[in-house]
Amino acid sequence: MVYTSPSKVSHVVKLHSLGFSHENIGARTSIHCTTVACILKRFEKNPNPYFVRPKSGCPQKLDEMLAKMEVSNATELAKTAFNDVSHQTVACALKKHGLICCQLLWALQHKDWTVDDWKKVIFQMS
Repeated sequence: MVYTSPSKVSHVVKLHSLGFSHENIGARTSIHCTTVACILKRFEKNPNPYFVRPKSGCPQKLDEMLAKMEVSNATELAKTAFNDVSHQTVACALKKHGLICCQLLWALQHKDWTVDDWKKVIFQMS
């Protein structure tokens, strides 16, 4: 079901209490009639329009503070800080919070370099 603001939910419930059909409510509020039916069904269970059911599934292993740490490599972070978390989980959390891999950032900054620019670079193997 599409997210509907609490004010729209209240509007749908009010129109339903006035005797409007699901189709009429949908036409007046620009919500599909099946969504109107779901809103009304959910409202019967809990009359609070601000209520949001808790999400199902596994809880997050990383909290927001840890995900914002600056790291150069998700695999390195997974090994050092989170032994029980896969590198994919760490990479997804970093991406979600707007952090991108340092190598990608460096590559994007240097993608337009000419051959002469690259000749001036000294590469060091670490």
